[in-house]
Parts: sequence; structure tokens; C-alpha cells
Amino acid sequence: MQDAITINGLTKSYPGTPPVRALKGSDLSIRDNEFFTLLGPSGCGKTTLLRLIAGFEVPTDGTLKLFGENISKLPPEKRPVNTVFQHYSLFPHMNVLENVAYGLLRQGKPDARRTAQEMLDLVHLGEFAKRRPSQLSGGQQQRVALARALAPHPRVLLLDEPLSALDLKLRQSMRAELKRLQRETGITFVFVTHDQEEALSMSDRIAVMSRGEIQQVARPAEIYEYPATRFVAEFIGDANFFEATPRMNGDSAATYHVSDSIRFAGPALPANAKGGKVTVMFRLEKARIAPGRADGSLGGTISDIEYLGSQTEYRVTLDDGMSVAVRSENHQDGTAIAEVGSQATVEVDPEAIRVLVA
Repeated sequence: MQDAITINGLTKSYPGTPPVRALKGSDLSIRDNEFFTLLGPSGCGKTTLLRLIAGFEVPTDGTLKLFGENISKLPPEKRPVNTVFQHYSLFPHMNVLENVAYGLLRQGKPDARRTAQEMLDLVHLGEFAKRRPSQLSGGQQQRVALARALAPHPRVLLLDEPLSALDLKLRQSMRAELKRLQRETGITFVFVTHDQEEALSMSDRIAVMSRGEIQQVARPAEIYEYPATRFVAEFIGDANFFEATPRMNGDSAATYHVSDSIRFAGPALPANAKGGKVTVMFRLEKARIAPGRADGSLGGTISDIEYLGSQTEYRVTLDDGMSVAVRSENHQDGTAIAEVGSQATVEVDPEAIRVLVA
């Protein structure tokens, strides 16, 4: 199957002293009929990449192909691409149906109003066709903007943080709505967000970006469970990190020495490791905490407890002064495993250890 979007060495620089490189020679393939997310903090280059795909920016270098056709210098109106922005930009003096049909009518499309009504039905707003945008909730206005963007049947739909203005409950319901629309239309969705939970819950694949570079491209579970770099590990979820010296135990395992009293059994050293120290990590929920002390395990004193609803996060200060965090599922009555100031043991399975060399 042909990829929907293929970029090779794509670079975008802005004038300055020195020039600002918003995107640094990126390579990426986005599959047809895929919900693909560009994820990263503000200023990482994700919106720049989206604008390059849309045609609102011209690349400084590299190529951008849409279904095999080089569109690097093609103007936006010539691309079979539509964009949904954070701000909906609906016309307040038009009703909902007129807003959705507006672009189709300007293009002289036959049956523009019928198509607009079909799009409103698709986003479950058919009965609101005669209302003005001011008479709709924020979530309903977002769906009108989606219907308008979908009406011309673009081959790719770009979504630039479209849920950021909505409250938490509405964002959660809109995630499911967006995923449903992507499946039902078969259109390739390219979604930009800085929200890790949004990316993990909606995407077929995710590209994590930092400082104009793509750090990792993979399925959500792989991104979370097997981060390629420390940046990815820190940006997606929460984890404990330790600098350690590896000592091999055969070909398939190693022991990672953090200090005289802290060591972790884990997987073999990655092939790209260059020797010396590495970073070992484990997710907070992958460790276990028990009251009291046990020989041969990490021991320390609970220094902080944070109740999170379904879980409680414990901060344990180890005997050598280092700190480790553990998240545990709460008991049915919500009582904590231990109290601040009490002794505790932290246990980490070797299978939970990840070794990072970048």
C-alpha cells in the first residue's frame, strides 16, 4: 500500500542570526488510512511540520510527497488536504449548514448543501443544521469545524491541537469521536498535540518530536514501554532514572550498579551502547512497595505520599539519599500501604528495567 505522506530530509529554517532551524532534516512516512500523531512540547517543530504538509510554509530543503507526488512547492489550494485549527473560525452570521457548505459553494461543487447535511449527520449534528454557532456548545462547534473540513473529502485531514480549548470531559468524548470519524471516512488523520494521554489513546502511531527532530516513531504501547531516548521516556509518562555502570551476566542479562547499595538486574546492554555509564529506568507503576524492610531489596523511608484517586504515589528516600517513586493501586477502602516516615521496601522486576543510551 502506498504511503499517504512521505518526507525526506525535510528542513525548515527562519531568518535570524543565526537562522532558526524549526525542522532539522526529518524523514517520515505516514500510512494511508492511519491516525497519526505528532507529539511534543511547544516549539518542538510539530506545528511547523503540519504547516509544511498543508502548504502554509515552504520547506528550506528536502522533499514532501503526497501519495507519491512531490508537493513541496504546490500551493495549499492545490493539495487534497484540509486543516482543522485550534480556533474553529466559524462564520457567526451563518447557520451551521451554511458554514459547512461554504467552501463547497465557493468551489462550485454540485449538491453542496446535500453534502454538507451528510457531513453534519456524520458528526451527529444533523438536527442542528439551522442553528447559529453561538447557539452551540464548544464541543458542538468543534464538530461543525470537523464537518466543514471533511466536506470536500480530502485525502488527508490535518488537526492542529483541535481539542485544547475544551474541558477535560469534553476532550475525552471528542477523542472517541475523532477516532470514529477516521475509521468511518478512511481518511488519513495527522493530529498535532502536546498532550501525551490524547496521543496514546487515539493514535495508530506516534512521532515524538523535540527541538525540530523526530525522536521516535512507533505504536503507542511501544513508545510507552520501550522509549528510544531519555527525552521520550521523560515526556511520555513518569519514570525513575538512574545513572549506572553495567556488568554483563552472560549474553542476555546484566546487572546495573548505581551505587554500592543500589543495583538492578536487567536486560543485556543494547548493541548501540559505547561502554561506560548508561541510564536505567522503570515506570512508577512497574515497581512494588511493601511496608518494612527486606534483605536484598531496596530499602528506605517514605518521605511523601500523594493520593491520586485510583492510585497512590509514594516517594521513598533510599538509604544512600537517592529517591525513588512508586505508584500502587489503592485498596478498596482507600487506605495507604504505609505512612510518611515509615520504613519501606521497593521491589523492581528485571523485566521492568529499560536501558537508555541516548
